[in-house]
Order: sequence, then structure tokens, then C-alpha cells
Amino acid sequence: MATEKVRLCQCQQCQENDDHPDKEYHRQISLFAAQLNGRQKRWFAALESSRIGAGGVQLISNIIGISAPTIHQGRRDFVNAITELPKVASTKRRSGRPPAEKKQPTLERELERLIINEIAGDPMTDQKWVRVSLRSLSKQLNEKGLSAAPTTVRRILKKMGFSLRANFKKKNGVRANYPERDEQFKYIATLKDQFTVRSLPIVSVDTKKKELIGNFKKSGRSWRRTADEVDEHDFPSIGVCRAVPYGIYDVNKNLGYVYVGVSNDTPRFAVDAIALW
Repeated sequence: MATEKVRLCQCQQCQENDDHPDKEYHRQISLFAAQLNGRQKRWFAALESSRIGAGGVQLISNIIGISAPTIHQGRRDFVNAITELPKVASTKRRSGRPPAEKKQPTLERELERLIINEIAGDPMTDQKWVRVSLRSLSKQLNEKGLSAAPTTVRRILKKMGFSLRANFKKKNGVRANYPERDEQFKYIATLKDQFTVRSLPIVSVDTKKKELIGNFKKSGRSWRRTADEVDEHDFPSIGVCRAVPYGIYDVNKNLGYVYVGVSNDTPRFAVDAIALW
């Protein structure tokens, strides 16, 4: 029977000490990994390095012979695969440890307080996401005496209706050149808290999608004998005007207002809309 050559462990302990107590364990890992395909080996390396903890990625990399970035990619692939698994309803009583939020009743409330100034969203949809990382939230909770791993934070955030989106930037010139940028946001957050306590209005304002007004084609249908004829092209020059909706949201009252103007989107128009509100 043909046998596959097993790669010798390249970790420092095995290289310097033939009688190292973990040498047999490392040999077994190498033997097992040699029987796996590329994806299986990547997942196995990700799981084993996570089990080891600090220094696990480099150690498994030396034992199996795959790079550290490949192991990190395996971790991401494994987390995504677990997240996408279909939820199976079960009537059986679940066993095991209770969720972290059951053992720590203040956990969800404290997490919600931490992300209140880190929530972003798409004004044209109902989608929301959290700008701060799971690891950072976990660290902040631990500093407050609450135990919550990043996976626990992820689960609670999803239960609260949020999704985590991360931006990938090679250069962060704004933060590097303007270190007071975070201080500005912290100052605004402090003012919001003060205004809330004193029942003063807090408004969020934004110009929405502009709409060209004229004899142009629009989506939607209505019951009629014949269809209306509209212009073939939507040229701004043949339009009557351009409507500029300006939205004002009262945070404390949870009420929104929309003012529509026909001028350009200028600071004066913004001020006039707020004055009317």
C-alpha cells in the first residue's frame, strides 16, 4: 500500500529538542492534515489554531506547512459557513450553559448603550449596521466587568436587528492627519445626552433623492383607457423644475418631516427648511 510522506514539524521546540513532550502530538497533526484536501486542511488549521489560543496560528503554520494568512482565511470561511447554516426548529429542551445575557441581565442594555453613537444606515432603506468592530465592543464590555466574547456580541447584535459591515481601507489619511476627528464625534454625543435630559430637540437633517418635474416617464401604473404620452428623453433642460426634498428627523419624538423646494440644494434652503420646522 502506498504511503504519503508526512512533513516534519518546523516549530522551534521540535527543532531544538528531540524529546519535546508535544512532538508526538505535532506528528499526529501533520499525519492527519496530510490526508485532507485544501479546504479541509484550511478549516482544520483554523479550528486547531483557535483551540490553542495565543500563538496558535504560527504554531499550526509550522506544523502543517500552510501560511498564516491561509489559516486566517480558513477562520473567516468557517465563521461564514456557520452563519449561513439554516436554523432548524426543535421542540427538544436545549441543554448546556445559559446564554451570556441570561447570566448577565445588564449585558444587552450596556451593549446598546455602547453602540448608540456607532449606528449607521442607508437613508433610502431600513438597513442598519454597526461601525465599531465586534472585538472592540467585546473589549469595552470586559472593561465594564461584563463577560462577552466577540461571537456573543455578534449574536446579540443580530438579535437586535443589526448587521456588521467593515470598510477596507489601505490608507486612513483623515484619521492620521486629523487626530481630533474622534473628539468631535464624542463632543456631539455628549451634547445629545445633555439635550435629551433637558427635553431639547435633537434633529437629523439630510437632502433626499432629487426628482425632475415634467412630462417624464415615471414608474407605476393606473387604470385608464389610454396611456399618457410622455417625453422620449428625460433632459433636465426641458423639465418644469427640480424638486428637492429635505428631510428633518426629530430623534427624541421619533417623528420625521419632509419639506420640498424647487431651488438648488443650498445652505440657505437647508436653513429655511429647519426654520419652517
